[in-house]
Amino acid sequence: MKSRTRAFRGVVLAAAFIGLALWFSSDPFEPRVGGRRDSQAIFVEIQHAQAMGPAPGASVLDTIGPDRYVRALLKLYHEYRPSRWGRWRDRFTEFWWERFGGRWPGMDRRIISWRRYYIPSVETVQDAVVRRLPSAGPAAAPAVETLVRRLDELSADVDTVRALGAIGPAASPAMPALRTVASIRTDPWYLTQLADTLGRIEPGSQVLVIPGALPGLTSPDERIRAKSAELLGRIGPSASASAPQIRELLEDRWSMVRAAAAKALESIEGGKGDRGAR
Repeated sequence: MKSRTRAFRGVVLAAAFIGLALWFSSDPFEPRVGGRRDSQAIFVEIQHAQAMGPAPGASVLDTIGPDRYVRALLKLYHEYRPSRWGRWRDRFTEFWWERFGGRWPGMDRRIISWRRYYIPSVETVQDAVVRRLPSAGPAAAPAVETLVRRLDELSADVDTVRALGAIGPAASPAMPALRTVASIRTDPWYLTQLADTLGRIEPGSQVLVIPGALPGLTSPDERIRAKSAELLGRIGPSASASAPQIRELLEDRWSMVRAAAAKALESIEGGKGDRGAR
């Protein structure tokens, strides 16, 4: 009798332990919106956007506010892993389409219905999280550490740079990494975003992109010449050392380059370049 009692207690304790483990694994303390955990609601929003574009109605951000939204974004960024079911389903779907796709339309439609919402990779979800951070503005300051790590790991992708700019002065811990990026990048479109971010974090620091923008003024690609001149014009008088090179572009055979150069000189020198746009 005693052995049966001990066995029964052991079963009860094991069941209780498993129940508690399952309860804690569902993160019962994370706030919920619409019956879902905040991070889960954002994940569903990401899935919907990837599959069918922005969902109609209020977004999760509109519903829960920026502070809570950023906490949920960071949780999703660091903890998301594709489910086993999703991985199995993806492998099965790939197997089916490689061998049988198109032979049985009815089965094809059923498989498509299974994949109404695809299961994104960790990298896809992390990229989507970073693209959503700017919508929270300065409230995304808790993400600075994560974004700085991305600057090193992903060669400073433009979405990371944009997110730091949206945070503003609170992203100042990222300045050393951004200075390094500014010293090695020469793409004028990228540098335009980088200059905007630098100016938002530390006004005046956008001059760091000037050395990287100068080679573009002599590029064989007219679009790069025009964009480089435009970028230096945005920086204004602080880019005055580039004025002689920009002035040479007033004779460029492409009208868009001449117009960009004239506008840049107007910004840098106060109207001295307008006569060159013809």
